[in-house]
Amino acid sequence: MELRRLKHALALAEHRSFAKAAQTLHLTQPALTRSIQTLEAAMGVQIFDRQRSGVEPTEMGLVVLSHARKLIQVRQDLEHELLLAQNLETGHLSIGVGPYGAASLIAPVIAKLCRNHPKLQVDLRISAWRELPEQLRDHQIDAMVSDVREVEQLNDLQVDHLSKHPVFAVCRPGHPVLKNKAPTLQQTLAFAQAGPSMPTQLFRAQRAPEQMFNIVCDSASVLKTLVMQSDAISFMAPFMVQEEVNAGQLVLLQSARAKPEYRFGITQLKSRSPSRVMTQFVTLLKQHDAQFNAA
Repeated sequence: MELRRLKHALALAEHRSFAKAAQTLHLTQPALTRSIQTLEAAMGVQIFDRQRSGVEPTEMGLVVLSHARKLIQVRQDLEHELLLAQNLETGHLSIGVGPYGAASLIAPVIAKLCRNHPKLQVDLRISAWRELPEQLRDHQIDAMVSDVREVEQLNDLQVDHLSKHPVFAVCRPGHPVLKNKAPTLQQTLAFAQAGPSMPTQLFRAQRAPEQMFNIVCDSASVLKTLVMQSDAISFMAPFMVQEEVNAGQLVLLQSARAKPEYRFGITQLKSRSPSRVMTQFVTLLKQHDAQFNAA
């Protein structure tokens, strides 16, 4: 049994047609037919039913195809890790990150990594945090950086925790709430609240209703623009708004601290060994994250 024949079977299962599958595989149709026949003979089972309407996997064929996907994925993982182990400079790193706080946290780290290794290929995928675990399981990404309240409950994932980050109310300069010398959290609640969709565990921790924000948006940059141009108040960690606060575009209300804190982490598959480039990324991210607590 050869992996290339398993790839042929998977292509045929996807397209349900010898002609279409052969075209995508850059084979002639007779060559693909012989390959499938050889695979079926080697395994002693019929993998496909041939019908006028198309090709359909048999019951035993579905079992074969399921294992074929796993075998091919294992080989791809092996080739991927060997390549990264041999040469960090020309390696590849794919990180999934939510569009809110974690994206702001890792941007300087990716920049430093690319400065150190200009030929390194980095794929930074911004996705809703709910989609990231499946991307990790499908090997679309090597790791994800997000709030860990949900993912630390998943048995197949391994979480490397970062620091806890306090959360404060944020508003525009000249906001009516600033008439108070030291605005409290309760006083900020008189205005529209803007923030991201949040993990279920966070709501349970603070016993808050799931519709805690009037305006829900998972983009930190959009939320900051909204806050700058309205009386809406958002809640962010200091590192997320440091640039805007320094520029006088936003005000961080130290007297209006919200609970709970952000709990970010680096999540990887337990079954996948980290590459050299991943190990360096984790080290740099931890160093960058630690600077906020030291400040």
